[in-house]
Amino acid sequence: MAQGEELWPHSNIVTEETPIEQHKHNVCMANTNSLGEILRFSSLKGLKRVMAYCLHFIYNARNSKDKKGGKLMVDETEEALLRCVRRTQEVFYIDELRDLQAGCPVKKSSKLFSLHPFVDKDALIRVGGRLRAAVLDYDQKHH
Repeated sequence: MAQGEELWPHSNIVTEETPIEQHKHNVCMANTNSLGEILRFSSLKGLKRVMAYCLHFIYNARNSKDKKGGKLMVDETEEALLRCVRRTQEVFYIDELRDLQAGCPVKKSSKLFSLHPFVDKDALIRVGGRLRAAVLDYDQKHH
């Protein structure tokens, strides 16, 4: 049987409220699990420019004393392209990339097997094979 509140036991304990420390943080979150942002562009030029401006923005947000301004530089658009290619390879060639980074050859069942792939200094999958003997510069051989 329920009793009224007036019949409940009373306590003489006094509680004090302690102020809660509050910290404000600016947070930026990006979804890196898909290629949606990359696939929505109809031209490589547009993708590189938008990605380069995003990297420009991120740099300026992290470096308040040394901000970049003005037009994009060639190296910024090239870095944007490298990041897009790297992300695409991470999605479509995840097993191959993991094997190559571990120093193992890709599996024979891989579509890349016959191309003799390797990972370069930028963590990109490049192809080898007979091109290694060609009289071309590195990017022309393996791009």
